[in-house]
Amino acid sequence: MTAYDGSAAAEDGAGSPKDGERVRRRRPGRFGAAVSVLLAAVLLFPQLVPNTLFRAGSLVETFLPWLGAPAALLLVVGLARRSPLAVGAALVPVAAWLLLFAPLVAGGVPGDGARLSVVQHNVSDENPDPVGTAQALAAPGPDLIAVEELTEEAAPSYRRALREAYPHHVAYGTVALWSRHPLLSDEPVDLRPAGVDENWRRGLRTTVRTPHGDVAVYVVHLPSLRITSQGMRTQRRDESARLLGARLERERAGRVL
Repeated sequence: MTAYDGSAAAEDGAGSPKDGERVRRRRPGRFGAAVSVLLAAVLLFPQLVPNTLFRAGSLVETFLPWLGAPAALLLVVGLARRSPLAVGAALVPVAAWLLLFAPLVAGGVPGDGARLSVVQHNVSDENPDPVGTAQALAAPGPDLIAVEELTEEAAPSYRRALREAYPHHVAYGTVALWSRHPLLSDEPVDLRPAGVDENWRRGLRTTVRTPHGDVAVYVVHLPSLRITSQGMRTQRRDESARLLGARLERERAGRVL
């Protein structure tokens, strides 16, 4: 009887680790599934992320396209663990990402064939190679090239590098636009936050006469956010964004970029 009991205990003891292993194997599947569902919800409904603490909502929306990377990682982990639950759940954020961004990656949403290609870049006021930057921006052959942080010292280099392919040009302060198509008019757009002097010039509006009709084009450079011990400081950026929004509400052009 004693031997029988010991054998039974040994069997129980031998069985316990296997049960524990099964429990441990299930947990990553459940955890991965929960993360996948949360990630899909953020992709599809980013506005639900509150913007009160550290401007988390704005930060999430800024990096929304990059959430495809953790979605793919969750799928790979689920496949590696051979967890049907984790794999099935990971397919949800992957599908959400494809729904939102695959058309853009593939070259845009199909339209009527009237295309206007644009390159926009902050060229940096510390850029040591403005000519190389201008050539890189022109390499894809866009219709328009918009730049920010253009300094007075670097501006002639950009003009020389771009004037042959982009004969139409307008600049105001540290923002500028080069165009293959004629520019009909231009004007500054005042986006200065309170307390900023008149030397802060970061906005312009012009009308581009494209083969498909006129387009109002804005080139703007909002103030940068600042990360401090209290979180992200965005007051000046928010104020400029509100000024830009008010200006766009008054815009009468049918097509605005």
